[in-house]
Amino acid sequence: MEDRKDKLLKQLEAWNISYRLYQHPPLPTAEDAIAYCKDIDAQYCKNLFL
Repeated sequence: MEDRKDKLLKQLEAWNISYRLYQHPPLPTAEDAIAYCKDIDAQYCKNLFL
């Protein structure tokens, strides 16, 4: 069965939307995430899962 990530990436390709996929370990705070991703030229946004 196709997982959600694969389905999303396939749809982005179908719509001709370019992307770069970055994977990282779980980071408990926004500060940790900013420090971990400091060398990536991208806009930072915070996700909150409750």
